[in-house]
Amino acid sequence: MGTTWSARALVPDGITKADLHDAITGSHHAVIDVFSTWDAGSFISRFNAAPAGTCFTPDAAFQTVWSEAVRIADLTHGAFNPAHGAETRARGFGPTDTGLSAFTARQSWTGDPITRPDGQIRQPGGLELDLSAIAKGYGVDEMARALLALNVPSFLVEIGGEFYGHGIRADGQPWWIDLQSPDLDRPAWRVAACGIAIATSGNLYKSRQGRSHIIGAPTHDRIHTSISVFASSVMLADAWATALYAAGDDALPLANAHDIPALFQSAGQPPRHSEALKAYFD
Repeated sequence: MGTTWSARALVPDGITKADLHDAITGSHHAVIDVFSTWDAGSFISRFNAAPAGTCFTPDAAFQTVWSEAVRIADLTHGAFNPAHGAETRARGFGPTDTGLSAFTARQSWTGDPITRPDGQIRQPGGLELDLSAIAKGYGVDEMARALLALNVPSFLVEIGGEFYGHGIRADGQPWWIDLQSPDLDRPAWRVAACGIAIATSGNLYKSRQGRSHIIGAPTHDRIHTSISVFASSVMLADAWATALYAAGDDALPLANAHDIPALFQSAGQPPRHSEALKAYFD
């Protein structure tokens, strides 16, 4: 899916590194087969390339991620938009040789455009989904589930900088995550990732020709440098971090309205945090 992953684990006797690798990569392949826009044979790529009127029967993974994507898109009035695939690709973020048509117009969010009453999904014609801003987090959750199934007591897993930590390290310390400050003279926020998901969206690194990889309000990438969200699952943290960053000026009110623990960082300004984040660490 165009990014990297890592896993650190406290491994009990009887489990080999090969066992861990097989469990984790098995979870990756299951996610890639459904959600990767980089794989022309994935479920989402086949949906995007299908002619108008084509119906598909989604598996449980797609249904889980899509239903949450729709819920957050509705709550954020389209700031989180899983139908921005064509525009994201047009900005140069994603595979270039897709066989799909060129981007012509922004797809505004007006509600679920694909789900039928019988549970199938229907391509209305030219609609290009991109669930990377939530499926990547789902992939981290699946990594965690794979390790828990092996009875691994302590681990830190991540995909593309979205983290989930479980248990404590062998030295008794938690898994520490440093959230980088946009200002060199300001220390990073250090968070103990013990049973917590952390996802960050921003423009510190991902931009191309001055354009953000996150599509949102006209000035959203000038308001915040990064927004980090803390949640019970990385799927939720990933989607909400993207939604808040895309919301621009509305980000903090939106986080407060939906009790989202979020840290807002902007170059040259002191960090801000939502009301829920204050309660999170009290």
